Amino acid sequence: MKKIDAYKTKGISGDRNSSNVWLAEHGYVIKHFIEGEFADYLKPMILLALNTGIRKDNLFSMLWGDVDLENRVISLRAEETKSSKMLRLPVNSVALSVLAEWRNQSTRVAASDFVFPSPKTGGKLDNCDSSWSKLLKEANIQNFRWHDMRHDAATRLRKRGVAIDLVQKALGHSDLRMTQRYEHIGPDAEQEAMELLCEDET
Repeated sequence: MKKIDAYKTKGISGDRNSSNVWLAEHGYVIKHFIEGEFADYLKPMILLALNTGIRKDNLFSMLWGDVDLENRVISLRAEETKSSKMLRLPVNSVALSVLAEWRNQSTRVAASDFVFPSPKTGGKLDNCDSSWSKLLKEANIQNFRWHDMRHDAATRLRKRGVAIDLVQKALGHSDLRMTQRYEHIGPDAEQEAMELLCEDET
């Protein structure tokens, strides 16, 4: 009990503190008391999914050795991709900031360490279903899957006028046919530009 009480008086963020109390009471691995922007793994994982289109399974298996902050790229190892080929995902400014902040908060950042280790075992995370469901319920969001964030990333790229072949590379699709589902989505500016032709008819 004294150990648990000590966790309660560390003066850290409430979310992380409450989580550590629960983990301690149930005999799981305790999260280190490092102040930072993120209370746990869910928010940085969601931000990365929205800003890179990365698959959930790839987030679970990502090692710090796969993350190149200097060159702003995440390498997806061949054994972790659907195509069994190594892929490289570009990292935008938001994703770069998220990875840098999460790395600063992490206590294990060797090349062989998981970027998002299981809070229970410290090993590979196998799911985040409970946290995800709780978030959707609290936000009153229905019929939304984790994979929908990947579709959202592709849709936003197309709406901003990014060519379909570049969307393919950005999402790590091995076959262009997988990306062509977004081919009909184009930037609103193109439609607005074509509407200008109508002005000559009035």
